[in-house]
Amino acid sequence: MEGALLNNRYRILQTLGIGGCSQTFLALDTYMPSERRCVLKQLRPITQNPRLQQWIDWQFQREAAILEQLGEKNSQIPQLYAYFFEAGQFYLVQEWIDGITLSYKQQQQGKISEQEVREILLSLLPVIDYIHSRNIIHRDIKPENIILRTVDRLPVLIDFGAVQEAMTTLVKNSKNTCFSMGIGTPGYMSPEQIIGCPVYASDLYSLGLTAISLLTGKAPQDLPIDLDTGEILWYHETPHLRTNLAAVIERAVRFYWGDRFSSAQEMLAALQSPPLSITFQLIEKTNNIQKQITTKVANALLPQLIHAQSSTKGVKQEFLPTKTRKNKFSKVLSLCLIAGVEIGVFIVALELLSTNKYFTHNFAFKLTELPSSSLPFLSIKYPQSEPVAVENKMTDEVSHLPKSVTPESQKSLLNMPIFVPGIPEEEIFSALGEPDWRRKGYWANSIAWIYQDIVPEQVDLGYLFDTKTKRLRQTEIALAQSVKLETLQFVLDTLLRGNTPISLKQKSKQIYQYEINVQEFEIDDLKGIIQRNEKNKIYIGIWEADFH
Repeated sequence: MEGALLNNRYRILQTLGIGGCSQTFLALDTYMPSERRCVLKQLRPITQNPRLQQWIDWQFQREAAILEQLGEKNSQIPQLYAYFFEAGQFYLVQEWIDGITLSYKQQQQGKISEQEVREILLSLLPVIDYIHSRNIIHRDIKPENIILRTVDRLPVLIDFGAVQEAMTTLVKNSKNTCFSMGIGTPGYMSPEQIIGCPVYASDLYSLGLTAISLLTGKAPQDLPIDLDTGEILWYHETPHLRTNLAAVIERAVRFYWGDRFSSAQEMLAALQSPPLSITFQLIEKTNNIQKQITTKVANALLPQLIHAQSSTKGVKQEFLPTKTRKNKFSKVLSLCLIAGVEIGVFIVALELLSTNKYFTHNFAFKLTELPSSSLPFLSIKYPQSEPVAVENKMTDEVSHLPKSVTPESQKSLLNMPIFVPGIPEEEIFSALGEPDWRRKGYWANSIAWIYQDIVPEQVDLGYLFDTKTKRLRQTEIALAQSVKLETLQFVLDTLLRGNTPISLKQKSKQIYQYEINVQEFEIDDLKGIIQRNEKNKIYIGIWEADFH
């Protein structure tokens, strides 16, 4: 690519990096008198589904607009100069930051001093707080994505994983598959991010691991973890660290996100508090070799839940019943030795996240067992006479996918667009196109849109809009029974903006396993229902509490 001219304007100087679904180049802007340097990020979304391609185009423009706003209002985020499409590829044109990455500094210097690490955190936390205030999770904070700018030595945050997640989708050929579940870097991803459910605290976890890496001179995956808690044992690498910096980092990297700081502001306030003399009782655990396992196991994990479950033969992968968390880790470790590193550790993450007592929320949450309940419009059988269904524009290859769920179709479920109540009608139309059906809604002043087989043989989508405000009031998704439980819970958590209580996840599991048929719930300003319908599909409906 060196020397190539893109968009008849940007001349490639060199390749800066290559990823599975993207490339980054250093380029000259030949339209500017100074021929200023800039960074071109090429994103390669791959799809065989025209409907998803339309959504990707819309999502790219949306994410580019967000990046533009972020860079304009914060000097520690690179500015977005432009974006364009060329030869089926998406390109972002961003400000080039003159400086060195923290990873390069670490390679040259070894361990970074406590004072310098503290200053880096103090400077970065307001940037992360600003990002989170815009409802954005970075997803890929690590030393390679933090540049110390030459002119002022301030850390600049680059390479937002959220944009790559928005761009990546699936092809049927697994050799070229890109998928968004667990976007990030193994070693720096939190347990919840590994399974595709990042929260704001996930960024704080990655920042904490970045600090640990700088202080110890080691990558997180080269440090041991405590088998009782799942947390990294790093204190023995910094025996003279006795300030509140250590306490702040220790809290930021706790296994359960509910135990971490609730916000970047809270973490910043803790870091700015007067230094304390701290004795870490957990240091003693590092002397017990039998209770350690290197995080090469836990963090080498790539987000391959579907692949792991489908490719393992002869190994029981259900959650292991244990009396103590220590026994749980011991059994899973044995499974790792039998089945391989990736599979075993993924089960560790899933099991701890699904059974721990720490995932509690201050939500107005209620569980009500219902004997029966009528389903909204997705369960209604409409006559074929009116209106005429819109022609399915899927390609033949996608339309004739087998009815059984393949790993590729399972990943498609995780990449399908999901819209929560409150967004304008036009955004859904721009993303998904004309619905297969339009119907008068069951409730007053509402209209229903239906997208059948948005994922062939697996998913139907439904949306109810207010006819006056043209705003989405209710989202409905019907999933085939062949969809995996983890995917069902991923969809539910996405609809609830990452705020699904453990108790509701347990109820969804009971419905999935035919133990109960229906469950209603209420969380903040949203109400909803999960129910198995007469077609043996699992229906999820989420609506604004004042809708009906």
